Parts: sequence; structure tokens; C-alpha cells
Amino acid sequence: VHAVIILLSFCYPPLTSCHTAGTGKTMLMDMFYDGVHVSKKRRAHFGAFMVDVHKRFKAVKDEFIQSSGEDRIRTFNALGQVADGITEEAHLLCFDEFQVTDISNAMILRGLFTRLFENGVIVVATSNRRPDDLYMNGLQRASFLPFIGVLKVW
Repeated sequence: VHAVIILLSFCYPPLTSCHTAGTGKTMLMDMFYDGVHVSKKRRAHFGAFMVDVHKRFKAVKDEFIQSSGEDRIRTFNALGQVADGITEEAHLLCFDEFQVTDISNAMILRGLFTRLFENGVIVVATSNRRPDDLYMNGLQRASFLPFIGVLKVW
């Protein structure tokens, strides 16, 4: 089973929505979310979702260090555990305002979303940017570019 990411779009058919503000993307997302019959679903502003991801990451990492010791942290996949926890809570993630402006988000998105997609999570998002324009001019953008590839593959 392949997961699908859809960025509702008017300018990058058929998979993305990067039209300017005020064109009804959020309204369309709300209608989709309210009408889809999926029992485990989550709707969030993308920025708020990423704050939650970072909190979960810290908690999982701290718990591992407490139980196993700091010397073993290099071999531990905390991000994978965070993604697995999110998967347990939601099989459909709906994001409003999908944009990447923070380097700490940019560096973990590829690993996070790859695991979510491998777990079968479906992501639907609104954005004012095309996938190729995400994190444009961001620090270490070359390290972020593989995430764009993940979006396009799934």
C-alpha cells in the first residue's frame, strides 16, 4: 500500500496547491476533513504539528537516555518512534499551511515523512508553495532537497 501526499493546488496539477492566500484552500481542506470517513485522523496547522513532533522527539530521546544511557543514543531511532506514535493516532493527517521555514524542521522532515508513508499514513495539505519551492533559500537547503523527492515519490 502506498501512502499519498496531496497538496491541494491550482497551479501544479494534479497534486499540489500553491495558490495565493484567500483562494479557498483551507475551506476545501475543512470540507474534505469533515466528509472523509476515516476513524483515526488529525487536522492541524503544519507549524503546530511540527512543534508537537519536536516535543515528542525530546520525550522519546530523554526516555531512552534515562533507560539505556547516553552512550547508546547514536544508534537509537527516536524519529522512527515518533512517527510510529503518530501513526497509531492517525492514519490520515491533514495539514493547513504546509511550509518549511525552520532548519530544525527541514532537517527531520525526510526521515519523519518517509516513516509515516512506509506506515501507510496518508497526508493531505494546503500550501502556498509548490513542493520544489519549499524551504527556498533556507540554510543547508541541499540537505533538505531529498525530502522534496520523498514528496514526489509518494
